[in-house]
Amino acid sequence: MRGQRHTTAVGSAGVRGAPPVVALVAGLVVALVAVLAAAPVASAAPGDRVWVRSIASSSLAEDFVDVAKGQQRTVYAAGYARATEESGRLLVARYTADGTRLWARTYAAGGDGAYGRCLLVVPGGVIVAGTAGNVASPGRRDIVVVRYTGDGRRVWALRYDGPGHRDDSAEGLALGPDGTFFLGGTSPGKGTGRDYAVMRVRLSDGARLWTRRYDGPGSSDRLMAIHAGPGSEGVYVTGESADEGGGTAAATIRYSFTGRRLWVRRLHGGAGSAFGTAVNIALTEGAVFVVGGSEGGMSTGWDMMLARLSLATGAVEWAHFAAVPNGDEYSAGTAFHVPLAAGYGIAAAGYTVERGTGTVRGLVAAWTYDGVQRWQDEFAASLPTDDALFFCVTHDPSGNVYCGGITSRLAGSTDVAAVKYSPAGARLWASSYDSAAHATDFCHAVAYGHGGLFVAGLREKTMLDTSALLIRYEP
Repeated sequence: MRGQRHTTAVGSAGVRGAPPVVALVAGLVVALVAVLAAAPVASAAPGDRVWVRSIASSSLAEDFVDVAKGQQRTVYAAGYARATEESGRLLVARYTADGTRLWARTYAAGGDGAYGRCLLVVPGGVIVAGTAGNVASPGRRDIVVVRYTGDGRRVWALRYDGPGHRDDSAEGLALGPDGTFFLGGTSPGKGTGRDYAVMRVRLSDGARLWTRRYDGPGSSDRLMAIHAGPGSEGVYVTGESADEGGGTAAATIRYSFTGRRLWVRRLHGGAGSAFGTAVNIALTEGAVFVVGGSEGGMSTGWDMMLARLSLATGAVEWAHFAAVPNGDEYSAGTAFHVPLAAGYGIAAAGYTVERGTGTVRGLVAAWTYDGVQRWQDEFAASLPTDDALFFCVTHDPSGNVYCGGITSRLAGSTDVAAVKYSPAGARLWASSYDSAAHATDFCHAVAYGHGGLFVAGLREKTMLDTSALLIRYEP
């Protein structure tokens, strides 16, 4: 599962203070080459890397930003291969569970450039959504959606330019009923600033059936997560929406499958601002759950937040928080619908920043559907001078929780981190990956399936030159 963003990638400046950004700049498109980075491990023990694969070229920056379990013991990974911000290509690849790459495809959006942000496995193939750039008019990017068959054939491509004709971005995909899917994103309006944008699209031909926009009371709204499904009784979105006069709310909306807005709930949770990074439902509970962050929930800083809303009306039933003394906590990813036999229903992961020192540690917490916090853990890097962050989380059918993220050194380099927790919160193993360049290695997304944990991200080969990275761990 891709981590819902209220975070940024970590680059050469480290993570002390505000989280910095990875700079990815390289040359022109050349043929993609599969790179075998590690031989398969025989009789792998839990936490061992079974294999490492990458897609690389001599003049491009590649990155996998999402990964998902596919049909027939395969996985899909999506991201981008780019030379500049405006001239990259959307990248998608399919691998067997044993690491064989079946195919890789790129899409340049008619020469404007594109990159992939998220993917959704659908019957017979995969949907990839992202952004299409505009070389002639930088800052006027559009949402782009591409469907591929299981053998890599492109079926159709959809492009959406919002009414503000500025930067539109895709943030998430969700399967809908009757051969459709939903896309959620952020799109500037005409005189409204950034708005939520939600659309329903037909799988067969990419036809947009309806589009709904939300302009909150402030000047900026950013959609961060979307949830739907054939049995979900609607489509649900959440994100960060500016209040009038300052501050933000975790604005959560429920739409019917026909596009009628059923309710909007602007949640603050604590004493100040809030944002939502994930949303899901429990029909048996009649509840919508929103995970995010809240200012002043349990402390004077930011806390990780879990809120339960009424499915019927959106009314707030309760909000609970995961906090660390003298720390600011941020949610980056959430695993929902963990079997209740495991003792909890929702697990959320992110990181905590210690005030004063700026030390960063990974943070994961689990709650029941009634809001009882079962456990919480802080994950520290091996050295006191290093930092650790979780950016994504998933679970297996037994309720074990898997967190993906990074550890970062003062020298500026980062390693991929993968950590497994038992349903009771015991840390079972922690594994790291440091590529041969000992530079920036990064995890964006994790997925469990086919008996393995799959981690997607990037590794830096040389300064400003990265490869898309996919790792399988033995769970």
